[in-house]
Amino acid sequence: MATTFPRTRRGRGTSKSRRRTLPSSSSSSSSSTSKRRRRRAGRAGKASATAAAAGGEGGGKPAGRTDALHKVLQKQLRKRAGGKGKGENEDLEDICPHTQDPPEGYTLVPKGDVYITRNCRTQTHAAGQTVYTVYNTKLRKTLGLYIPTSIHTAVLSTATSTQTTRTAAVAAKDERDTARARTQLLTSFPFIPAADLDAVLNHAYMKGSRRVGRSGTVGDEGRKVELAVEAHVRHVHSGYEALLEKGVEREEARGRVREKVRDVKALWRGDG
Repeated sequence: MATTFPRTRRGRGTSKSRRRTLPSSSSSSSSSTSKRRRRRAGRAGKASATAAAAGGEGGGKPAGRTDALHKVLQKQLRKRAGGKGKGENEDLEDICPHTQDPPEGYTLVPKGDVYITRNCRTQTHAAGQTVYTVYNTKLRKTLGLYIPTSIHTAVLSTATSTQTTRTAAVAAKDERDTARARTQLLTSFPFIPAADLDAVLNHAYMKGSRRVGRSGTVGDEGRKVELAVEAHVRHVHSGYEALLEKGVEREEARGRVREKVRDVKALWRGDG
């Protein structure tokens, strides 16, 4: 009996030591997994940094998102350079992130003056040089163009010398557009009161407003007239605004005044 007692204790000790080896094996596996994860994270960080450097921004955005954004901009440039497909000047258009300085001999032409930007682009293409669209990758908007400095200087000079002539031409065109819109309104609604006619022209057809009279998405001029007069009647002659002030939902308010709007339009059209 005395000889078996130590063996029993050693057996227990051996059992414990075996049990202790299990956590040790698990810990080794966990350590390997952690190392693999750290390696993957390191590779991802390097790829992200490379994409950020190529895109000109320091935010470390995924390369896929940068590439997708670049493709969208390239489509816009192709359309601007020569319509759908491959335009004749497509090879002379490129994109520059806002963090990148202009190429040597180039200067930034801010967007805003259509005459200057259009002529800078046209003359740069004619000279066989590249136009760079400067894009803010964080705000996702175009800031302007990088244009050869000599071409920009020449365009500015021409813009100054032709300012008076161009202003007169724009005013003449605006008068023609207003006269054409007035004729179209009177053709469709010959009994519209003069005050309402002027109100529709000054609101729906106001230059730069992007309202229905100036909309590029509504191609039919007759449809533009209908929508412009309908909106005017709804807001001025139907009680629609009063309903909105009382808290009535927009769609419900439109439904309530629809018959009134139809009646006024019929009256101005001369339907009875």
